[in-house]
Amino acid sequence: MGAFVALAGFVVSQRSVAAASAENGAPPPVALSDAGDVSARAPDISAMSPRERAERLFDRAMMAKQSGKLDSATFFASMATMAYSQLGDLSLDDHYDLGRLALLGGTLPMASAEADTILASRPTHLLGLMLQEDAARAAGNASKANAAHAKLLASAAKEQRTALPEYRLHAAELAAALGLAADSATRAAGAAR
Repeated sequence: MGAFVALAGFVVSQRSVAAASAENGAPPPVALSDAGDVSARAPDISAMSPRERAERLFDRAMMAKQSGKLDSATFFASMATMAYSQLGDLSLDDHYDLGRLALLGGTLPMASAEADTILASRPTHLLGLMLQEDAARAAGNASKANAAHAKLLASAAKEQRTALPEYRLHAAELAAALGLAADSATRAAGAAR
């Protein structure tokens, strides 16, 4: 909670500096990103709904991870997890996001529990299966990971026809998981010859 308050304080201070600059006729300042590049000012999260805050923090954590900024990724992952905990009923997509945040933070039991929650509601849910596989691999449980992977492949065609909104939101992740699955199956078949 303290981290969330600190970020909110930072945003408020940025708004105060921008307002003072506007009164003096100066252009508003721009924020420096973690990489030191000039970028757009930080968004005002106080004006966002709880869901928008949670999703924005999730995106920020994932972008930091992709950029190799693991300290920032972990920081934003913990903030995003707190933001999701303030939402009411969680969708299956929210549970997937929480599972991804847990994996990022190294909280493997939570990641596995989020996968179980998704799969209890819908046993062939592709995001649940992807999360279950990734949590099992991170925990070193190859047999459980391989079983989830096989079920992912077997369920993919039928599940994709349902056109669930979360499948569109995570289309790139699904394509990568299914593409990697197809590549590994092809390699395994080639090795068996």
